[in-house]
Amino acid sequence: MMKKIITTNIVIITLLTMIPSLHAEPKEGELLTIKVNSADIHFRYCPSGKTFDGRFDDKAAPIPIKGFYIQETEMSIGEFKILTNSDKVNEIKNRLAGIADKEYFDKMSFPIRGIIIEDTETCIQKLFETDILAHDSVVNIEKRQYRLPTKIEWQYACRATKTSEEAKNTPHFGNGLWSNYNKLPEGIRRDCEDIWKEMKESDNFTGSQTQIVKVIEYCCQKKEKKKECEKILQAFFKTGFLNKRQKIDNVDRVRDVSSEPENKWHIKGMHGNVTEWAQTDNEKIYYLYGGAYNVNITVDLKEPSQSLWQRFTIWGGQKMDFEEYSPVDIANDEVPGFRLVLSRKPSAYWLLICRRSIIINKDSKKQQENETILRDITTEKEYKEKSHKIEIYKIIQKFHDQQLNEKQFLTKLREQLPSDDYFNYLKELE
Repeated sequence: MMKKIITTNIVIITLLTMIPSLHAEPKEGELLTIKVNSADIHFRYCPSGKTFDGRFDDKAAPIPIKGFYIQETEMSIGEFKILTNSDKVNEIKNRLAGIADKEYFDKMSFPIRGIIIEDTETCIQKLFETDILAHDSVVNIEKRQYRLPTKIEWQYACRATKTSEEAKNTPHFGNGLWSNYNKLPEGIRRDCEDIWKEMKESDNFTGSQTQIVKVIEYCCQKKEKKKECEKILQAFFKTGFLNKRQKIDNVDRVRDVSSEPENKWHIKGMHGNVTEWAQTDNEKIYYLYGGAYNVNITVDLKEPSQSLWQRFTIWGGQKMDFEEYSPVDIANDEVPGFRLVLSRKPSAYWLLICRRSIIINKDSKKQQENETILRDITTEKEYKEKSHKIEIYKIIQKFHDQQLNEKQFLTKLREQLPSDDYFNYLKELE
């Protein structure tokens, strides 16, 4: 018996060293549809990568990003209504002060707006209560978590570039929507070049993102340049964002969430419709991003970091000071909406579930499904560690029928296994 156990252990070690890397991260922009009640909520995958926080700085270190799913569009009124209820939608509408902001609340495909943080938390709680995969369960290999995006995740999803080099070279709009300078009308290009000369910058003008942004910032700060600034912005919106820039007094400044232009990862409307809530990783500090081409893009000379232009480009965002302004005041002044991030990870019982399918139920098809899900929701390193544990159970199952006494075999085999809390599950069979 002991000889056979030692042989089995050698086979285990041999096979563990031969386990291939089977990790296959979802493709960038891959669609995931979550059905909750009667709502189909669409998410797009943002792959693992690196980016910068805000405007690129030579001293800034690239920030690693773990893959996540973000809502394809801003949360619509219809989705929000299904996830919460009609009373909650009416509550949000009624607390808005401006008549124009209350328009189109009967259009279910338009973005929910005038949102305070508590409204997002209500929505997330409803998802937690409704989605069975939002809970750790002995029958679910996957656990889902819904939340607001972090400020870095929002920027990363907006840029739609997964390397720090891409983020460096296209620091503002790396998402496939930024206009090719050479395709702009000749008159616009000439205006940009003349303004660049007026600015007396040292480097030659090539029409790069950074240069164009500097030109627009320069124009924003000078009243006499307002007309030139508007012309340049309109040209970029028309050729890059596939839409005219809306004025703040235009009643049609919100639109169907699905009609917005999409970036390279098929994420829609991050530069249109409403501003969106984002937060920091560990502290409850909140920002508003995007949405600024429906308002006057100006620079606040006293507080440049708070300017709408800073929010429109993706290095800034506007930090919300809840000590100075009440949530309702912010909701009325900014009329923000939101979109959610979905994180997928293995449930606390992932190995127990695998053990049952391998040893107890001997269901190879189900186990293959489990491993496919694990590959999708873990990094390559994480999956490699998990596959080692899974392979041990497969070896146990393979040699299980050769033993005269199951309990004796598992007891002795457990003595040979690595010291790992996961394998305490074997005690249950003794």
